[in-house]
Amino acid sequence: MTVKHSMSFLCIVLIIVMFIQCDRRESTQSGESKIIVAYPGDETIFNHEYWGYEATYLMFIPLFDWDEFGDLQPALAERWEHSPDYREWTYYLRKDVRWHDGMPVTAHDIKFSMDMRAKLKGHESAVEVIDDYTCRVIFNRPKDRMNTYDLEAFYPKHLLENLDLEDFYEWDFWSHPVGNGPYRYVRHMPKIMVELEANPEYFRGKPKIDRVVLKFTNNIIPELMSGSIDAAEFFDRSDVLKLKGDDRFRSYYSWANQVTSIYWNHNHPLFRNKEIRRALTMAINRVELSGLLNYPDDVPILDTITTWRQFRKGVYPDPLPNDPDQARKILEKHGWRDTNGDGIREREGKEFHFSALISSSLPGSKESAIYVQDQFRRIGVRMEIQLLDELFIMQRIQTGDFEALFFLVEGTLTHPRYGDAKLFGKESPLGYKNPEIIRLLDMALLEMDPDKLDSIYKKIMPIFVEDMPMTFLLPRVFSTIAHRRIKGLKNLERIFPIWELEHLWIEEKE
Repeated sequence: MTVKHSMSFLCIVLIIVMFIQCDRRESTQSGESKIIVAYPGDETIFNHEYWGYEATYLMFIPLFDWDEFGDLQPALAERWEHSPDYREWTYYLRKDVRWHDGMPVTAHDIKFSMDMRAKLKGHESAVEVIDDYTCRVIFNRPKDRMNTYDLEAFYPKHLLENLDLEDFYEWDFWSHPVGNGPYRYVRHMPKIMVELEANPEYFRGKPKIDRVVLKFTNNIIPELMSGSIDAAEFFDRSDVLKLKGDDRFRSYYSWANQVTSIYWNHNHPLFRNKEIRRALTMAINRVELSGLLNYPDDVPILDTITTWRQFRKGVYPDPLPNDPDQARKILEKHGWRDTNGDGIREREGKEFHFSALISSSLPGSKESAIYVQDQFRRIGVRMEIQLLDELFIMQRIQTGDFEALFFLVEGTLTHPRYGDAKLFGKESPLGYKNPEIIRLLDMALLEMDPDKLDSIYKKIMPIFVEDMPMTFLLPRVFSTIAHRRIKGLKNLERIFPIWELEHLWIEEKE
């Protein structure tokens, strides 16, 4: 880049910053409340089928949303019912929701959106409009309440029905959307920002923050420090430390049901015995590891799989304690002793020595592995670390070509049991074969009732803790940094400014 081009680029950046800062001052002077939030993507982020980000729900109301424990609560659908076999779901829509252009939101919009999505993605469903505010969705197979289009976006039929579906992802509508949510579109600057304003006709009442700018930037910390943005989501815990001494900001945290874990290959001679797997787990001080990674003090530690509701409510057994002395006794019991004094245990002439694969892109993975390596060394076990790209790690999991590896146990927010069935069921890539676990997971796959599903997992838990098919380290922690004038955020329950924007407010002075 030439000096002339560099100066031109710098001028453009300065103009944008000055524009945003002047706009912020004008909003303050007019009495409006306004925040600027860092956000990934571009001005087409409201296309849920392409981006799938939470900004969608500033513009479009889903049928339901979630409470803090992962249970569904009414949104666009005020109530719903299902057939005994969970194949037919009937939705009764609110009658006081309008599109931002004033047209009512009806069941015809729901059918239009679902039919359009079926053509794009091949969803297995048929939609019947019963009346303007009632529709029935018929699935080809049973669907539980967490998989019935609950968080899909629905679009205005009257504005889109005559557009060519072949050009769906290029529709101008996505950069100038007309929604029905708590905020409505004002303007955008391509690749730079989108501005929204509070919807005075929103069915839950006009949000307290009048305007929000979603700024497309990856330069998060400098922009927070300079005042160019007010909040940013999905912070790494190491980045939270960089702003710890700045009194202008507050940090908030929650965790997902994604747990960084050590996958043991049960086909490998070192890991076939469940007592050995338990000993290795007890050798790791997971509380200390949590502190080293700058995790919150109350981060949960698990030794079992759970449903999402059980995870959020803390309904699971206490984890194994950190007890390196007991770990040593178990290893001794099974013949693993340091006979030559080199610090590594041997049995039948072979060292307790293995290689662990580490994902290069998983946050905290390398740090966790180094810590665990030291913990194992203290009980006479040698673990070597091999760093690989995430794609190669996933391939190794599928083929069973590993001794041990550090990776996420990742159920989705809606279907934790589907991931569990793949990892611990009939075709387990770990080589884990417990007939009772397989039977219970097969039951879980067919169970649609959330209370009965919880009961199945309650039976799974003690077996899982006893077998210790893998060692869970720590759940993935999500963090938000927000200016202290933004109020209403709360650890665990309400940490994402975009998702929770309708519940937040601004206090300029404390």
